[in-house]
Amino acid sequence: MRFKSVIISFVLLTMALNIQAQQSSIVDGIIAKVGGEILLYSEWQEQIAYIKEKQAFLTDEDKCGILQNMLVQKFLIHQAKVDS
Repeated sequence: MRFKSVIISFVLLTMALNIQAQQSSIVDGIIAKVGGEILLYSEWQEQIAYIKEKQAFLTDEDKCGILQNMLVQKFLIHQAKVDS
């Protein structure tokens, strides 16, 4: 009986650790889709990092502006594909 409870405890602990590891390992995600063009979270973060190299501080409004510019770029790419 004691051996059985140890095994069950071990299995439950392993499952809990596995679930926690899966939740914290999101690699990338789609944050927007414009036509057939997608914008990835990592692309946005790369742009933010690039601009942070040039200027030390970015506000939330700056980050929103970067996102807006990226969405406009994706829209223009989509429109170019549609028009051609």
